[in-house]
Amino acid sequence: MPLNRYFKLSIKRKIKIIAKYNNEAEVYDTLHFEEQFNKYLLMEKMIHLNEDDACLDCGCGTGLLIKYLLNKVKFIVGADFSLEMLKKAKRKFNKENKVELVLADINFLPFINNSFAKVFSFTVVDGKVNSVKVLREFNRVVRHNGLTVISVLKEALTVNKLKSIIKKSKFKIIKEDLTNPSSKDYLFVLQKQ
Repeated sequence: MPLNRYFKLSIKRKIKIIAKYNNEAEVYDTLHFEEQFNKYLLMEKMIHLNEDDACLDCGCGTGLLIKYLLNKVKFIVGADFSLEMLKKAKRKFNKENKVELVLADINFLPFINNSFAKVFSFTVVDGKVNSVKVLREFNRVVRHNGLTVISVLKEALTVNKLKSIIKKSKFKIIKEDLTNPSSKDYLFVLQKQ
């Protein structure tokens, strides 16, 4: 596919996704809290959260993960490209000095290299818009020996395709949860190589 056609499709798809999440922002927590919370519990069994960690939540939405991490880590940056989702998150964390929210496309994160001890991205990577680029951005902003935790919808990618994307992005898989019948997602803990 010619590059300019790829970018046009990518932009059109992103605009549709932004519109979907902008429209869903006010009801997102009601619809997805339990499902997301179960992923966070599983994630915490797979990694150690450190109270000195500066963390990044890519695709933070309304801040469900931020709320979960709030008293477990030092500082959390939430990045999302839905302004309405971020507005809802801002209402939740308006008085929290350890939370920063950023309007950003996770394909082009506005952070310097090696900024975060941990990077999280739940149900964002889907194989449709350059997942290798997204994971390379995560790799770029996570510190040496830092961890990146991703969840990917099982219906979005096969395990083999997902592992290929992870390998191309220069991550090493540390832990994985592929068969949990109560989850719609695969969960991976990745380490920068």
